Amino acid sequence: MKQHILLGGGIAGLTCAHQLIKAGKKVRLFEKNQMNHTQGHAFILMPNGMAALDKIGLKEEVLRKSHSIRQFQLHHTDGTLIDYQKLNGAIGIRRGTLMKILIDSLPTDCIQFEKGFSHFNYKKSGAIEAAVFQDGTICSGDVFIGADGIWSKSRQEVVNDFTLSPVRIREIVSVVKAPHLVQQYKNSFLKVINKRGGMAVGMLPCDDQHLVWFVQYDSHHHDLLETTLEEQKERLFQLTRQWCDPIPELIHKTDLNKSYVWHTTDMPPISTYFKNNLALIGDAAHVLLTLTSQGVSCALEDAICLANLLIEKDHLPIEVAFEEYTTTRKTMADTYFQMGRTLKEQFLYPMQTKKKMAVPLAFSNS
Repeated sequence: MKQHILLGGGIAGLTCAHQLIKAGKKVRLFEKNQMNHTQGHAFILMPNGMAALDKIGLKEEVLRKSHSIRQFQLHHTDGTLIDYQKLNGAIGIRRGTLMKILIDSLPTDCIQFEKGFSHFNYKKSGAIEAAVFQDGTICSGDVFIGADGIWSKSRQEVVNDFTLSPVRIREIVSVVKAPHLVQQYKNSFLKVINKRGGMAVGMLPCDDQHLVWFVQYDSHHHDLLETTLEEQKERLFQLTRQWCDPIPELIHKTDLNKSYVWHTTDMPPISTYFKNNLALIGDAAHVLLTLTSQGVSCALEDAICLANLLIEKDHLPIEVAFEEYTTTRKTMADTYFQMGRTLKEQFLYPMQTKKKMAVPLAFSNS
């Protein structure tokens, strides 16, 4: 039986491990960080992401520990409604909650934490023989899956012509405990934008007690030049304090020291997601702008797609499954990338956009 080695214990890696183990495959997963269920903030999972969780049998548990999102509302800063979109099957969830569900439902002996990947050892044929970790651990395998995120080391073994592109847009992400706001804005993803561009605030419930909210901003904004990141946080909160409800209350309830500044980046599509017996999933394969709200959901779809193909085509050379996986997933991920670039231009320069402002979400056709 083939040994599957997964590099990266984030949401994509854990989900892929689930599907493979469910089919009786041998799996070992290595994660560079300590086991920490509370890390990260929260996000929206789109219907395609929920469909992927359903395939590993965890959808119902996730639904119990998240918050259903049934509508998206886009407003100007004075509260005027710009657009509205129904969302059927989306949820808001804390990252730590989803991670805990995934980790706790896997066999404990298949995951090793604090195992930072170093490099691969290769056979004469060019295929990978083993993964080598920073502590000297060597793990041999037949199938290797890189799920090691945006700054993936395994990606460098597949392609060497990729470019991670820093983007002017940054995000300040916060989670606040506000049960009454959860009830008031129940099932809603709310976004408020500055009509002149370069600044927006978004908010959605992520369980029955908490909301995740974020400030997206142009780091080249004239009010933010020559400032440190900490000064930018303070200044942005001041700039949005007079925006429509519930933004003033969210700011009042937020501990600035616990807010996280996210430097957004993307990566032009790479030519392939595999080489020999190594394939990439999630952010290792494609880096999408947060404006699409598809990063996690797309990674979940990758994980299920690749695992299913490895299961179905186990009797064939590994490259057959990897080739079909790349063909299947690259088309959608490349589309999300282009959507993200379009949404970025719309966000930064809305006055130059002649078309009607699009709802800033990317949807899957699956």
